[in-house]
Formats: sequence, structure tokens, C-alpha cells
Amino acid sequence: FDNTNDTNDDETDGGFGSPPQTRGRTDPHLDETGKTPRSSFHASMQSAIDQKNHRKALEVFDTLSTLYCDDQGAPAYDMLMHLAAMGGDPDAATDAFEAALSLGYPPSS
Repeated sequence: FDNTNDTNDDETDGGFGSPPQTRGRTDPHLDETGKTPRSSFHASMQSAIDQKNHRKALEVFDTLSTLYCDDQGAPAYDMLMHLAAMGGDPDAATDAFEAALSLGYPPSS
């Protein structure tokens, strides 16, 4: 059996054996047309965290997730990891970290 011209699509198109493509941490979403930019939500989340209003930060994330259900942006995941650490929830921090990696965002530190 000669498979020299055989191609395995899983290997050539980012299939399950390939690492995800790295994305820029502050790149805009591919479709922000007519929507509040993700960066505005990120700023609101950070402001809530700075004010120690963690519930508000999570509410902003929920709204962001509704508008950008496929990708909330690396800064949002960084803040979720921070909130989970502040709340003593390592499982939630790990979940946020893994979600960011699955979307192609490299670790921030």
C-alpha cells in the first residue's frame, strides 16, 4: 500500500494533534460590527475588580459572554483566573486557564 500522496486533514488543518494557533492578547474580535467592543467589557471588569466588586466583574463577564459567546478575549480569562485565585477556587482558575489555551491565547505569565 503506497500512501506517499495521502494527506491526513487532521494533521494539515490544525486537527487534534496540532497546537492551537496563537492569538494576540488584545486583538479585537473578528465581528465587533454594531457591538460594544470587547475591550470596553474588559475595562469594566477591571474597574469592578479594582473596586473589589467581584460579583459585578462576573456580571460583566456574563454579559460579554452573551455578546461574544465564541471568544471573550484573553484579558477576560486573565481576570477570571485572578478572581478565582482571590476567591480560593483553584478549579475555577484552572478552568479559565484551559479555556484561554483552547482559544489559542498564550499564558500571560
